[in-house]
Amino acid sequence: RSDKLYCLMFIQDAGHREHIALYASALGENAIERYALFLSGMDLSSDLEERRIALLRAKEHNLDVIRVAQVTAERSVERAFEVCASVLLTC
Repeated sequence: RSDKLYCLMFIQDAGHREHIALYASALGENAIERYALFLSGMDLSSDLEERRIALLRAKEHNLDVIRVAQVTAERSVERAFEVCASVLLTC
């Protein structure tokens, strides 16, 4: 499984977003978490259509889209709270 995770990280770092859902789906029980982390880490400059397509790729590779969306939202909220906390600590 570590080889698959390494491949996923390599593909993500290389900017091949269209292949990330495919490789994430090969991670078994970790697939949804990994793909949600990718989605929640997308640049804020990504438009709605790009995000929609990325979520639809989860469905194409037999990931539970509802669960992916839920975990993505959870990770996004966690990240927002971390940023807010760090800003408040520097004030």
